[in-house]
Amino acid sequence: MVDECCGCRDREKDDLEDFHTPEGRARTAQFAHESQETLQRHIDGTGGFSELMLYWIEEPNHGGSSQTRSPSTSSRPTARQVLQNAPAPVPVKSANFEGHILWIQRLPENAPPEARGDKWQSYFSRRQRKWELRLQGRFKKVPKGKLYAGIVLRDFNYNQAVAWHSKWAKGVGMSLMPMDDAYAAWGDRCEAAKQPDAELSHLVSDMAGWDQIIVTPAGEEPPNISYPLQGKGMERKLLGTSHYTREVRTVIDNFNTKDTYTFAFWGVSSVVDVAGWQFKFPVPRGTIDMTNFFQEWPMHACLYELDDSTMTAKDTRHLESRKRYLFDLMFWNSGYYITEDLCTAYNFKDTHGFVATPGLSRNRSTDSARPPRRAPKEMPWWLPMWLSKTVCGGKGQPPPPPRTPAKKNGTSSGSARC
Repeated sequence: MVDECCGCRDREKDDLEDFHTPEGRARTAQFAHESQETLQRHIDGTGGFSELMLYWIEEPNHGGSSQTRSPSTSSRPTARQVLQNAPAPVPVKSANFEGHILWIQRLPENAPPEARGDKWQSYFSRRQRKWELRLQGRFKKVPKGKLYAGIVLRDFNYNQAVAWHSKWAKGVGMSLMPMDDAYAAWGDRCEAAKQPDAELSHLVSDMAGWDQIIVTPAGEEPPNISYPLQGKGMERKLLGTSHYTREVRTVIDNFNTKDTYTFAFWGVSSVVDVAGWQFKFPVPRGTIDMTNFFQEWPMHACLYELDDSTMTAKDTRHLESRKRYLFDLMFWNSGYYITEDLCTAYNFKDTHGFVATPGLSRNRSTDSARPPRRAPKEMPWWLPMWLSKTVCGGKGQPPPPPRTPAKKNGTSSGSARC
């Protein structure tokens, strides 16, 4: 892993020098404009409905967050669009993994019948899950370090202290993960976040975090992920958490580059409503707007291996220099405002074999074509206390919410300035 990181630093150094030339800045501006046009076309393609915007990051080992990377064009990773409820699995590839991905989800009530992916609604009508992520393919390199999967905030404003509601959310998030080996961190903040190897926010677990894993030996036909996978491979619900975890660890010990691996995840979908961009807890007024936590930044579902050779009992941080990413899926809801910084941080591209067509808003300006941002709903003051007692076992009860003004200058309600 170390040699890859050193190569990234050398390349970013050359890119930064090129950025400070007039020609380099002109190229950067041109690429940013093209990327913005592509992203706007994807948003217009939603037809005005709130839709999940998904992007496979083709160069996931770009290092650090978008705020610490070089602004030059060659250092910006490619963000390849992944359509939700696609009629066929979307081909994806990176330096360490190649295969297909499929994101399926229950359509919102206001979606028209002819909306993409309508064939999946009968599948969801018989299940409590609201969405499902499926990934199938082969490793290009056999993972040597321990593997972790989950959410990493690779694009976020870390120049602010941790909000009070984020503190109790960490305990709630950990309680929703049935695995023994899980890791949660808020990441370095303020001045510490500006360091080259600052830690990012994490909520990840080992490979037992997947709800289903299917191993197809080399030479055999893997299952078609466009169809139900029920009864295939290993599934936590059928085996039980302990038995499933043991079986998964056996699979990990035998990872290779010839077999085909199919991973599926839906475990938290009953609580995490990505279609409405809300957390939904089973209590009155238990709906919480996700922008309270992520503001105008996207989320990243990642799989990475961790090099623990430099870790100590006092330093178990998941630093970027200790990782090698196998995949990175960036996503957010089109019904909410997203920061314009993404257009200069990534090079947005169409799905392989598909070009999104603009909708009725194609003639509007970039600003006006954005879906109107919904105002985040204020979190009931009693909800953190209730969740701490019922979900977190009564531990780590948060303090009463501070009286702070509404969002200003890139910080959310409840966030403290550095």
